[in-house]
Amino acid sequence: MNRRNSLYFILILGVEPFAVYWSGVGMMAGELRREYTEKAARLNDKWLAMSQQTDSVIDYVLVAKEIVDSRNALKQSIREDGNALMQRWAELRNLEKYGNELGPNVLYLYNKISAKHRDWSAEQVYQEMVAGATRTNENVNDFAAKLEWAGYMLVGVLLLRLAWTLSRASADARLRVGGQVLGSWLMAIVGGTLGMAGAVASSHWLTDGLAFESASPRLIVWCMVGAALAASGLVALWYWIYEKFAN
Repeated sequence: MNRRNSLYFILILGVEPFAVYWSGVGMMAGELRREYTEKAARLNDKWLAMSQQTDSVIDYVLVAKEIVDSRNALKQSIREDGNALMQRWAELRNLEKYGNELGPNVLYLYNKISAKHRDWSAEQVYQEMVAGATRTNENVNDFAAKLEWAGYMLVGVLLLRLAWTLSRASADARLRVGGQVLGSWLMAIVGGTLGMAGAVASSHWLTDGLAFESASPRLIVWCMVGAALAASGLVALWYWIYEKFAN
């Protein structure tokens, strides 16, 4: 590998792999949150249609249970498609708040709503439960949107870096240099993903028995370090292999 100064090494083997990996995480977070919000909003479409039929008798207890279970199943599906750290963080939060990793059940929601509206009948409580299952947290929606925006901004910066690198290379070397950079990005994604999965899988010794407030920062730091080291390690290996065999 050609000699480079220390700053260049830090950027190429430290900052850039981290940026590549997290740009994908950010973009996926926004996309998955939109999917979750859109699907949640349609959870009670069937029951709304039934309620508009004058001859329909709706058992709101059964409806509430079905929709709450569907909402929790949707959460699980979206989390499994997303980042391993975010999934584990949500599970730890839910364990402390609801007593399970998935989310609130019908009993929890009934007690919460009835405590807030003490003059409501049981049917009104279940109706609110059904309506509430279609709503999502606007603060989380906004945060996911900002993560997505940041992800796209990082991609823009990375593409500018690629264009700058290619502009400095000679015409006959541009294909090789472009392949080297794009390959390093792929290694950053693969390494970050594997490192994150490994860090999450091995995080129990850090978090078990701790309250969420204490477990959360430990989990985040452990997983981010694991992803960064794995991404940087694979990128360094890629550059070494490419320089050794591609010339």
